[in-house]
Amino acid sequence: MPKKNLMINSGIPLFVNYKEDLPAKPKATADSWYVICNFESEGKQVGFEWHQMFMGSGTIQVNNTEFLLMEGTEKVWIDNAKTGSTSEIHGASDKELNVYSEYGSLHGDYKKMTLELEVENGSVDVILTPRENNVLYNGTTGLLDLLNTDSYQFSFPNMDVEGTVTIRGKEYRINHATAWFDRQWGFRSVEGLLAKSLDKSLKPAWMWLGMTLNDDASGAISLWDTYSGGKKNTFATILNRNGTQINVTADITYDRIWTSSRTGNQYPANIHISIPAENLDITLTALLDEPEFVHKGGMTQGCQSLCAVTGSYKGCPINRYVILEMIGDICGE
Repeated sequence: MPKKNLMINSGIPLFVNYKEDLPAKPKATADSWYVICNFESEGKQVGFEWHQMFMGSGTIQVNNTEFLLMEGTEKVWIDNAKTGSTSEIHGASDKELNVYSEYGSLHGDYKKMTLELEVENGSVDVILTPRENNVLYNGTTGLLDLLNTDSYQFSFPNMDVEGTVTIRGKEYRINHATAWFDRQWGFRSVEGLLAKSLDKSLKPAWMWLGMTLNDDASGAISLWDTYSGGKKNTFATILNRNGTQINVTADITYDRIWTSSRTGNQYPANIHISIPAENLDITLTALLDEPEFVHKGGMTQGCQSLCAVTGSYKGCPINRYVILEMIGDICGE
């Protein structure tokens, strides 16, 4: 045994390992993989979201899959979302990164991933390449108390992406864009996770924003505004250019509230976010009128909104587009 003062320094203790934690976690009660990407092509603002999550434990598991396509210039919104039992068609390997459903699959490793998806009105065929030493650990260590759940989460926020997105027969080639990959899992009772309660205040709802911060596609912010059990938490993990990470509280104002004709849920069309400690002040404005999805056969419903972002960060102007996630009745009672 070497002397303690001669041992190699392993640095900051982390609860996740981005090289080893990509495969499925059989013991988790929530196990999730998520990709978003938006870009400009031929003067159009185009984006997609894919999310696959398994909820439950042991032999009782439910598969939730979303594949959303959007084009903000012409206000095109295509939602595909289903809930069902795990099967040979819907599943994930616990040996390697291979997550699959009837929509398609994500497979690869921490060096390169391939996402191939296809539905009646569109498709995605892209290669995602994480940048070296560009990993965001939510909570700065990869572990958060999120909605009263031990939530393990890390992200590749500025992945290089190449390939195509097809919407209603029109193919858009991705140029000069990045993608965001999120890996998340947690441990909680299924009843608590699904929030099967008649009291709406106990049902979780949240807004989440994952966004590149700098024009050179370095740095990132993962921001949460969560509501659960009558409690609100608004905070962000910021990845700086130099690789350091911090946690900060944030202030959020929702405006231009609209009510879904499908579910009655209420969502904002405008959001103002301020983090004075980091000199960040931005406003998000939705490009789509009613970008809500509802899982067929399931309880999950939410909004993935393609938004324009204006404002500033540390004195530098921000003028770009993002995809914003809102789950549940974010502006309701």
